[in-house]
Amino acid sequence: MPDITWYHGNERLSIARDSFNCQVHIKSLSREMSGAKLRCRVDPPLLQHLVKDVSLKVYLKPQYVRVTGSGATRAGHERSFVCTTRGSKPAPNIDWFINAQKIDSGLTQVEVDGQLTRSILTWRVRREDSGRELVCRVSNPWFPAYTLEDSIVLEVIYPPIPQISLIEPRESHQLREDEDAVLLCSADASPPAFNFSFYKGFEDHLIRDDPVGGISVEGQKLFLHGLRRHHSARYRCRAWNSEGSGLSEALSLNILSRPECSAGNVVQQIAGAPGGEVRARCSVSAPSARDAGPLKFYWTYNGTRDVLPIPVSNVTTMGSSSTAIHGLPNIDDEDLGWLACWARNDIGNQREPCLFRIMPAGYPESPSNCEIENDIIRCEAGHDGGLPQWFVMEALGVKQQEVQRNDLDSAMNDQGMSGRGLTETVYKTSNDATPQFPLDSLSPGRYTFLIYAVNPRGRSLQPAALHSVPVRTMEDLDRPGSLQTMTPSPPQLSPQDNSVPLLVGAVLALVMLTILTTLCVTLVVMCKKKPRRTRDTEQNALTRNVGVSMYSGTALSPSIVPTVVVRGHRGSRVLAARWSGVLDDTPLAVLALDTRPHCKLEADMEIHSEDDIQETEFIRHENMETQTDS
Repeated sequence: MPDITWYHGNERLSIARDSFNCQVHIKSLSREMSGAKLRCRVDPPLLQHLVKDVSLKVYLKPQYVRVTGSGATRAGHERSFVCTTRGSKPAPNIDWFINAQKIDSGLTQVEVDGQLTRSILTWRVRREDSGRELVCRVSNPWFPAYTLEDSIVLEVIYPPIPQISLIEPRESHQLREDEDAVLLCSADASPPAFNFSFYKGFEDHLIRDDPVGGISVEGQKLFLHGLRRHHSARYRCRAWNSEGSGLSEALSLNILSRPECSAGNVVQQIAGAPGGEVRARCSVSAPSARDAGPLKFYWTYNGTRDVLPIPVSNVTTMGSSSTAIHGLPNIDDEDLGWLACWARNDIGNQREPCLFRIMPAGYPESPSNCEIENDIIRCEAGHDGGLPQWFVMEALGVKQQEVQRNDLDSAMNDQGMSGRGLTETVYKTSNDATPQFPLDSLSPGRYTFLIYAVNPRGRSLQPAALHSVPVRTMEDLDRPGSLQTMTPSPPQLSPQDNSVPLLVGAVLALVMLTILTTLCVTLVVMCKKKPRRTRDTEQNALTRNVGVSMYSGTALSPSIVPTVVVRGHRGSRVLAARWSGVLDDTPLAVLALDTRPHCKLEADMEIHSEDDIQETEFIRHENMETQTDS
């Protein structure tokens, strides 16, 4: 049989042999045997020896693992961490974990250099990663039960994230007036927060120490001593560190408090008449009845001599308001006393009452700035005199023989109107809310409208007046010559009164005729010195001269005035221009249209031919219709 031997280098290995096989057993493989070559030598008798080399492939466990990349990292920034291992054959599996959760391998890069294997993790550090453990775990698939791992603790720096809480007492809904409360501002911050401040309200007003108001700030705590209603608000806090600052979410405090007068109702002034009754309404602000119990009211009257409780029968309560009725003494005094209103709930009695000073009531002011627009008279209401007021409108018919404006100036009655030329009141209406009255119930004709205010003391001293307003129907407006039928006509005297006025009129006519003749001659001479303007220029100037003349201090000559038009007689819509009313004794000149052509003595004097005069009359007629329909 041939001689068979095994060698490791020059070392002969022990073998086990049978008839045809020769095996070598290596009881303990060392790491150095990895890649080693074993040689098998066969020496047959009488023949040349044979040699065969065999390379050993040994699977090795990883020898160690190390993680580098520790240090503080700002939240939101990327950081690279390196895991290095050595000695594993084949190359090991390297896995990363944070807070026991495996990180996606797509974030890693593996490098192999001989027996060294590196895994590089690029990680965007988050605020919540602060203090967590980053682990690198190495394993060889041929040794499933064997792993090596290394780890580091992440240090993340970030601005504070504060939180405000009530630490005394524990439940904010149980805060009651006169108790104390403590708020704490805690902050999640790296590095730790070193400065704190507190804010109040929706506008985040900075809270400062206020010993008088029972407020003090000590580090992370806000102390509120002797809680009051004004402490009911939302509170926030801010914390600072080297990375910046952060503002907390809001904490709302609800203080269960005593009733208080509503804003603007602490001291009020009401009007009353001696010997009459006054009514006062008291409104308070208080927590809901579910939290602080129902409200109970009581009233007193503080007169000049004593304080009297108002009987419960004279008091009505609804929710957070109460109304009291009280009879006043029949005395003539500038100060009729005071009414005082208190409320209470389960928290306690109202500290300061709601007060009502009773002053003697006066007459209401007259309405002002009256105008007719569309089909309605509208005025502005004046002061009510301290008592509820309502408004009344009277329509007085105007006769066709209405007196001239200059007569009205000299014969005004207490209503701002002359009695001559007016019939009795033909229409009267009232409005409890506003001085506003529709005119669609009037018959065609001319009317003077009187609008005044009324309260329990009486009527306004002088009404607002709209004089001689024409009211027409659409049928009358379409009739030829209808515009002239509604214009003011001169007063007509009876036959027995004609003698003296006719004599005076004749003398005045002669004087006026002489003056007018002299003026006409002068104007003709002066106008001949100027070149003729074109007819278009004259018409434009004349058109510009047709304007609206509102009320002035003096009465105007009777002229064509806009007409209030009613369609279909009674009950129809009124179409009107704008009219204005005044409160003084001067009669109203309403929308007078001046259609007379004019020329300036110094610049625009000219003589019109007969054709020009006729054309001017045509233009005047057109403009009058246009103004009337507008």
